[in-house]
Order: sequence, then C-alpha cells, then structure tokens
Amino acid sequence: MHHRFSSGELARLLGLASSIADKHRCSTEEAIMLLEKAVMEDRPPVRPLSLGCFAARWRRLRARRNQMLGADLMRDPAWDMLLDLVSAREEGQELSITTLCQGSAVPMTTALRQIDRLEQLSLITRRPHPSDKRQMLVSLNAATAPRIERLVAMFRDMLAPA
Repeated sequence: MHHRFSSGELARLLGLASSIADKHRCSTEEAIMLLEKAVMEDRPPVRPLSLGCFAARWRRLRARRNQMLGADLMRDPAWDMLLDLVSAREEGQELSITTLCQGSAVPMTTALRQIDRLEQLSLITRRPHPSDKRQMLVSLNAATAPRIERLVAMFRDMLAPA
C-alpha cells in the first residue's frame, strides 16, 4: 500500500526530524537515519557518537594498535593530527603546535613537517596564541573542516552497529 502524505503531515515529519536533530545535536540527515532505524528495528533511536568523540576514540584505538603491533609498523601522523583537531574543534578548542606534535607520536621534526604539509594543503590554520606569543595555535581550516568532518562521519557511520 502506497501512502500519500498531506502537506500538514509532511510538515510534522520535517518538524520531528528537526527536533530530533536539535535534541541529539546531529544533522537532519542523521536524524532521519535515526528515525529509519527506529522504525525498522521497532526500538527507540540510538544517538550516534559525536564526531569529536568518535575521532578521539579512533585516535586512541590507533595508538593502542601501534603499541600492540609496534609503532614503527603503522604510523600516519598527519591523519592522527587531523583526528585530534576534529575532537578539539567540537570542544571549541585550538591545539598548540607542541600538543599536536606530541600527540602524533613521531619525532618533533617529522611532526613539524607534517604540520607544514597540512597547512600547505589548506587543511589546517596556524595563528599566534593571543596571550603567549611564544606559542602558535592550530585548528582545522574553516573552509576545509566540513570535508574532513564528512570523512570522519563517513567512517563513524560505516562502523556503527547495523
């Protein structure tokens, strides 16, 4: 049976999706996916991990993997830095270059080269610390942050329980 929705019903559905998106701090698209899952599974929708939380967990998992298998075997300091910056962005923070380098678990010179490369690719932005001129702060570039966040969201959604 095919049901046609009235304009009032469609407006209510859109309002419901918008309310769920606001309540769970996710996009309307993610809210619709939550509704679909709830209907198909006949249970309340589960809130997906925020991007920052997922990025931080992924980062910890990668670090644990490197400990277990040998850090020299699998390193991707640029990606680890981007994951750290996604987490920081969600918390409204910027990271110092020192913090970002230390978190990458590679030698400082290697980490600094990666930061230079990420900046050349317009993925990150550096700026002087407002109160400590000895420090530089790093954040995701505002223009490219949505692309990076979409990529992290894609991984999060692919790894979410079905």
